[in-house]
Amino acid sequence: MLRVGVIGARGYTGAELVRLLCKHPDVELTYLTSESQQGISISAIYPSLRGHIDLACEAFDVETACAKADLFFYALPAGEAMKSAGALLAAGKRAIDLGADFRLKDPERYRQWYKGEPAPAELVSAAVYGLPELYRGQLREARLVANPGCYPTSAILGFAPLLAKGWIDP
Repeated sequence: MLRVGVIGARGYTGAELVRLLCKHPDVELTYLTSESQQGISISAIYPSLRGHIDLACEAFDVETACAKADLFFYALPAGEAMKSAGALLAAGKRAIDLGADFRLKDPERYRQWYKGEPAPAELVSAAVYGLPELYRGQLREARLVANPGCYPTSAILGFAPLLAKGWIDP
């Protein structure tokens, strides 16, 4: 059983992730965070989760997180996952960022699109882009996954076969 934490469980993305993960036969949700709903059960926040999970949200704390889970999903706005992902990785944990912090390797592009400072280069370079159709082998061993957004995914998966055949130039 994989012990999983969702950092940012109260937001839309986090709540949907909790809904999906709490039904997975190989996952045990053991850690949920929400800075604004500390001490409140996720099923009290989202009544549709009643009967599926009754875990209280708590403030994020690296030590507590590491004691409770082995894999973490970040469901936070851009600029937030980079603040603690390094500490989780240093503790031997794995993380999947559903936000934008590790998606772009070029720091100038990150600044352009997200209007903030990029994550440390060592974290960005360690992140594997989360498209199993293209990076399946790397994802198996990845400790940090940069999950792509829906628009890039649709474009990348549409163009990848054309690029592979040499029918278009990058």
